[in-house]
Amino acid sequence: FAHGLLVPLLAGGGVCLWYSAQLKRQPIADVMAMIVWGVTMPLCGVPLAQMIGLGGALALQLGLFSGVFECIQVMRDADADKLEGLRTTGVVLGQKRTLLLTRFLMVSVTVYALLVLHPIAALISAAALVVPFRINQQEAYWTRVKLVYGIAWLVICAIVYFTGHSQGLLWSIAR
Repeated sequence: FAHGLLVPLLAGGGVCLWYSAQLKRQPIADVMAMIVWGVTMPLCGVPLAQMIGLGGALALQLGLFSGVFECIQVMRDADADKLEGLRTTGVVLGQKRTLLLTRFLMVSVTVYALLVLHPIAALISAAALVVPFRINQQEAYWTRVKLVYGIAWLVICAIVYFTGHSQGLLWSIAR
């Protein structure tokens, strides 16, 4: 049990501290750090032996969600970050290219869910791609995307809970 907590503590906690100290100011690294954080922190609930199996597969989905959320956040905060002299992904890429990166990650979320977790979860997560984006309503966009991914996550959890395994088109991973 204690050994399994070392992974999220060192990797997740470490990347969180590193993000706050340095990575927040490094374009692309800020987004990648939140993907790593999003993968490693949920592993505190996964036995060490299952981190490569279903627990790790579920954590990777959460990490991809985190990447999308970070992209939206740095896009939303770009003006304030620029005034403070921070070089985040949102500042360096600008809104259009950061939105393109966000969409790429959204497609990755959906493809991963389709291949590894369940086609229904993929269909739900694909709905995030059609959430309307408006320049002055980024907070609402962020909230709506989180809602879509929250519903997709509930579906994934229900499928795994009731069936005991994922049911992706490419892989099915048992508990």
